[in-house]
Parts: sequence; C-alpha cells; structure tokens
Amino acid sequence: GVGSAKPAVDVSSWLWPEEEVQINRVEILQQPRLGQVMDIEERCFPPCERLGPHLMQEQARLRTSGLLLAEFGATVSGYLLFSRFGASGLVTKLAVAAPFRRRGIASALLRRGIQELEKPTRKSYLHDIQLHVDPARPEARALYEAHGFTKQALLPAYYGDARDALLMRRIVQPTGAVKVMGGSSGSI
Repeated sequence: GVGSAKPAVDVSSWLWPEEEVQINRVEILQQPRLGQVMDIEERCFPPCERLGPHLMQEQARLRTSGLLLAEFGATVSGYLLFSRFGASGLVTKLAVAAPFRRRGIASALLRRGIQELEKPTRKSYLHDIQLHVDPARPEARALYEAHGFTKQALLPAYYGDARDALLMRRIVQPTGAVKVMGGSSGSI
C-alpha cells in the first residue's frame, strides 16, 4: 500500500542540531518577525497561495489556529500554520527559507504542529490531520509521508492558478498513537 512505501527522497540527511533552532508558538506576529514570515511566504508560494500580513496575523490570533516559527537566533527560518475544526486538524502552511532547507527544520515544525493539534480538548479528541500538497513537490510529499500522512485523493485544479493538489491525511487514535490508513495501492 501507499502508507508502507519508502519515500522517494532520502529524508535521513535532513538533520539540524535541535539546540540551534527554536520552535516557538506565537499569537501576536509583529515586526521584525512579520516581515521575515512574509518574505518566506513570498519566496515559497505563488500569489494565489499567499495569505498576506493581515490574514497571517489574524490566523495566529485565533483560538482554533496556531502559528509556529522556527527561529535561528533572531532569524525566522520557517513557519507552520495550523488549525483545528472539531475533531479534524489542518496543516495550512509549511514553509522554510531557502538557506535553511534540508536541515530538518520542516520536520521539526511538522512534529511540533502535530503535537499541538493532538493536544486534547474538552469537547473531542482529534480524529485526523489533513493537508494539501502540490503533486509536483516530491520532497514535500516525502516529508509528509515520513510523518504518517498518506495520499487520499487528487483534487483537480485545487489552487487558484489551476494546479492540482493531493489531499493527504494522518489518522490519529484516541491514545495519540497514529494509524496509517492507506489510500490506493497505485499512483495517483
């Protein structure tokens, strides 16, 4: 099945000394962090996928959302934006600045985002975490697969510029254990 396939990209070299990069959850995004996050967003995403400073700040403040920053000293090297709707979590954005890629920062952000989403709430536990990824980004897909996400569906013309997206999903058990649910056994 898809869930048991080895990622096409070797992620074992994506290491970064944990003590050098801090992953911080922020609710108020101000300068200079805001400018650094917007620079990363502009360089990593086409215009149709950018949130812009106002929406990014609003998302960080929401009770059902969170913004994680990977910081190397005073420099924001990457970010992850997530949200929770009832029993489902969503990884909305994950981006790392080019000079900091292939050092484990995206993996560290994703791990922390999963931890934040899996925290129990009074009303329900998390059933799954979903995300969308461009099928033309094999390294991003390999990262998500290495963290228990599986391909669920191809979404034609999902993005504003008519590119397709893959819907990926990670099933979460009530105990916090992950159960990998396979999609199709063939390619999408």
